[in-house]
Order: sequence, then C-alpha cells, then structure tokens
Amino acid sequence: MTKLNAVNRMLDLLGAPPEDSLVSSDLSLEGSRALTRLDDEVSYFQSQGWYFNTFTRTLKQDIDGYIYLPNNTLRVDTIDPTDKNIHKKGNRLYDFENNTYAINRDIKVEIILELDFEDMPYEAQEYIVAKASKEFQMDLQGSEMLYRALQAQEAEAYVRFKKQDSDVGDYNMLENPELQDLLWRGY
Repeated sequence: MTKLNAVNRMLDLLGAPPEDSLVSSDLSLEGSRALTRLDDEVSYFQSQGWYFNTFTRTLKQDIDGYIYLPNNTLRVDTIDPTDKNIHKKGNRLYDFENNTYAINRDIKVEIILELDFEDMPYEAQEYIVAKASKEFQMDLQGSEMLYRALQAQEAEAYVRFKKQDSDVGDYNMLENPELQDLLWRGY
C-alpha cells in the first residue's frame, strides 16, 4: 500500500475527494490533516519496535570516539550490561555516567529504525491506517457511531498484525535483552 492510498482511504471515510499526490502545496486541508495523522501513527507504532524495524548492530566510533546514529533512529538499547548508561542523545550515543559523547569504542546495540510507510509489512500498514482513520474521524467529525465501527476494525487489524508478527518474528524468550541482563547478573 502506498502512503497516498492510505491518505485517500482516510479521506473516503469523510466523503472528501481523494488526493492526486502528497505534495504539501497540492493537498486540501483534510488531506494535509490526514497525512499528518498518518505520519504521527507511523512514528508512534514503529517506536515500539517490531521484527521488521529492530536490528542488532555494532555501531562504529568515528575518529573522535563519537558514535553517530542513522537519521531514522527511534530508539537504541545497548546489549552489554556494562554499557547500561549509554543512550541516544540527539543523533549520537551519549555516556551519561561520564557525561560525554566520546564513547571511544564500538558498541553493540539493539536499534529501532523508523521505516518509510511503503517499506512496512502490509499487516502493519493496515493496522496503522485503521488507527489513524479512527483518530482522524474523531478529529474532524466526532461521530461516536463511526468511532465504534472504526475501533472494531482497528482491533481486527491489530490481531492480524500480531499474528503476522508472531509468525515472522521468531521470538525467543532467551534472546530477550532484559532476561539476558538478569542471567548475566546471576539471578
């Protein structure tokens, strides 16, 4: 699904005409609001971290010892428990224990990246459009009856997404970073 398709599905709920493109200067007021709501939901949803946007990587330091993050980084968590005070600050990693950006070594992390809407799995797109549509409708019309119908669609879409996430994610309790931290400490 394209982002334009998603915006037009949201506009269709209101009986508004579809958009031909997502160029901001060409959008109607409703189209602009639909796009903003969709973008907000995409960011919020992906910030939770899913199999399709969560990666384990070793981030390399530059010559000054700084570790820069990709522009689309939503969240970073260090893997090694001894690095627990190193977190994202701006577009770099920051050592809060030593109050410095100079990490001076490579760091292994779990990183959550925000992907373009079109690069997300279809089930995730469907859920985001359902949630954004429900909120968009409430913002502009406030129909309680339509809200309840859209809430049911959102719940169904979320169940489909979670099933797909479970099937593809290959989750393993023993690979959970929090559990690994506990095991490392000897609990």
